[in-house]
Amino acid sequence: MTERARSSTQNISCMRSQSFRESRDRVT
Repeated sequence: MTERARSSTQNISCMRSQSFRESRDRVT
């Protein structure tokens, strides 16, 4: 259960980082 939650949090963090990078590239 902990491992599953950990993977989920990591996935969300990765998605957040990716979307932030995309929006940053668009603005630049």
